[in-house]
Parts: sequence; structure tokens; C-alpha cells
Amino acid sequence: MTFPFKVEFNNGNKYAQAAIRGYISDGISIQDWLLSKETKRIKEDKESYSAVIDLSDLKLGLVFLKVYYRKSLKRRLQYLLGKARGLRTWNVQKKLLSADLKIPAPIAYLDDGEVECLLSSFIPNARDLRSFMGDPSLNSQFRQLKLGAHFVDLVASFHRKGFVHGDCKWGNLLWVEGAEQLLFVDFDGAGVYSKTLAAKDIARFIVNAEEAGISAELMTATISQYAALMNEDVAVLKDRIQPIIDNIKARHQRKRLG
Repeated sequence: MTFPFKVEFNNGNKYAQAAIRGYISDGISIQDWLLSKETKRIKEDKESYSAVIDLSDLKLGLVFLKVYYRKSLKRRLQYLLGKARGLRTWNVQKKLLSADLKIPAPIAYLDDGEVECLLSSFIPNARDLRSFMGDPSLNSQFRQLKLGAHFVDLVASFHRKGFVHGDCKWGNLLWVEGAEQLLFVDFDGAGVYSKTLAAKDIARFIVNAEEAGISAELMTATISQYAALMNEDVAVLKDRIQPIIDNIKARHQRKRLG
């Protein structure tokens, strides 16, 4: 082998582990391995992409995949210092799972020196909240209140266990049809709880909610529900959240104006 391949597993599927280790021993790079699989890309940017990949040959079925490129000097330095972005996210996911938080279960982490790859369980019958923007179902005040309540329960469960998600935009929230459940995905920004970071979690959700047409009054109710769960003073919490909301809205406005 000509590259330092790193692999970790968090799944008891011995067949999948043996198969992946077989690819490693054959010297196949992650990108070549992925090219041989059927994948459906969900989103991508210059530094990473997310997809659903079919790993039925490994007896894993459909799996959520995130690939991190290591093209920039910054990312290469992080790798050399043992602070690779994907490895950090993998370790955070394992901590969240150990804390009994409801997340898509991490399956495996791969790093061939060029790219990192995270495999997590795929959630069927789920859609991210971003896909609801413009959906007539969100015109229902009952549906809006229900969505806010689900978010409060989810984010408070993280905060009570000492974690923040770090990027609660609607594209990182999955609504599971039938199960009536809301889940976080994409834990690149997740970390240790603080009241400031917790306020950012709530503010990010609220901005997207208002962009989706949900009234500010209903979002005020959401803040009140969160304050009650976390035993916080509502007025103090609002004062902490509002400047963050204003900053996010200003940033979004600058993006729209180019």
C-alpha cells in the first residue's frame, strides 16, 4: 500500500468489516471504491459531499455517506495534526450515541490519506425540513406548532446531555414520516454545550422557520417551550437569541444580494 489507510467500525456486521478490510489490503483508494458503487448525491460543496450509497454487497443495504476532500492546505494541516474534520465528526457521533441521543447510527470511518469517508445508517421514509419550504402542509398552524414542539424536544435532549448540534438549519433536520420523529443529521459543527452555542442552535432553526413562512409569534411559543424544558427565564433567553437571529438574517440578505 502507498497510503496510510485508517479504518474504524461502530457496527457489528463482521461481513462488512472483512470486506472493507479486503479492499484496503488490495490497495484500493476510497474514491475508486466509491466509483464502483451506486450512489445518489444529496448535496455537495468544495470540501465535501453527502450521498446515499447502496452497500447491499456488504449486507448493509442503503447507507448514508459523507466524503471529505483534503485539497486545501488547511485541511491537510488538520490531518497532519490529527485533527481531520471527518475524524472529529466520527468521534462526536460516537459520543452522542453513547449518551443515548437519537441520531442515525455511525457505521464506519475510512481515511486513505487523500479523503475521509463516514458511513451512517440510512433513515427510510425521511425528508429534510428544507424540502417542506413552500409545502402547503406547512400552512396549517397545528402542523407548525407540532414541528416547533418536536424541534424543542430534540434540541433540548442534546443540550441537557451537554451537547450542541452547531448547525440547526432545516437541511440538517430529518422528518421521519410515519414515526412522527425529528432527527438531526450532519454533525460537523456539533460540540460541547454552552448557553451561547445553545442559543445559536435555536436561532438557526427559527430563521429558517420564518423563511418558510412560519409566523414569528409561533416561534416565540417555541422559545417559551424550550425555556420551560431547560428551566430558563424566557426574557433572558430571548435577549440571548435575538442578536444571533439578526446576524443570521443579515448574512442571508447579503447572500441574496450577491
